[in-house]
Amino acid sequence: MTTELNPSEVRHITGYHDENGKWRNGRVSFINKETGEEMKGNPKGSMLLIFAPNWRGECRIRDVSKLTLLLAGAEPVSAAA
Repeated sequence: MTTELNPSEVRHITGYHDENGKWRNGRVSFINKETGEEMKGNPKGSMLLIFAPNWRGECRIRDVSKLTLLLAGAEPVSAAA
């Protein structure tokens, strides 16, 4: 029996204008595990593939700004979440 895994959602990470009006791209940089430094050089965009348990239906496609993700990551996660 083959199990097919399809994402329930694709979120394209978009850029944003910072507080000075400068455009910041939506690329998510990886951190080198050994050096702790941000790895540069990939000009491609980033996206998230979300696999919701027991999802039945079409894959949704949405955009989310990198700023929204950065701000969400700065907030403490509620124990009720």
